Amino acid sequence: MVYEALTSGAAVGLLSVPYRKQHDRLAGGLRELQTAGLVTAYEDWRRGRVLQHPPEPLDEAGRCAQWILDEWLADD
Repeated sequence: MVYEALTSGAAVGLLSVPYRKQHDRLAGGLRELQTAGLVTAYEDWRRGRVLQHPPEPLDEAGRCAQWILDEWLADD
């Protein structure tokens, strides 16, 4: 639901949850979002960091649709 919240333009915070696999795709994706400043870790929020709205909402459906148009339906 993290990506759905970012798509809506909401400010997103993440709770720390014990998770066995720290090096899988899910954990890596969440780390990338945090590094990019798109989500705020709970620990950072507790220290006073304010939840930030993404600079612009994600538009994954639009991005995918454009890719399909460009790659599959573009006139060569």
